[in-house]
Amino acid sequence: YVSGSGVLKTLNLDANELDLPKLRGTDPVESLDLSRKSLGPASAIVIASLIAGNAVLTTVDLTCNTICGIDVDGAGEYDAS
Repeated sequence: YVSGSGVLKTLNLDANELDLPKLRGTDPVESLDLSRKSLGPASAIVIASLIAGNAVLTTVDLTCNTICGIDVDGAGEYDAS
């Protein structure tokens, strides 16, 4: 979603709408819960680049995602790249 000011506010990754200001730190939060969102490796790369400059964020919960290619039930193919 792009606001009237032309600033991107949300980003849809793996069918999940993520709050860009919270990830970037312009809407500061210390913790983000991104668990159980079926986020894959590409989403993890985008999230890492967004939080790189966030000096306030101390915890990001990414449990129960498919970041390494395997879901919670062990289905999928492991990829450590």
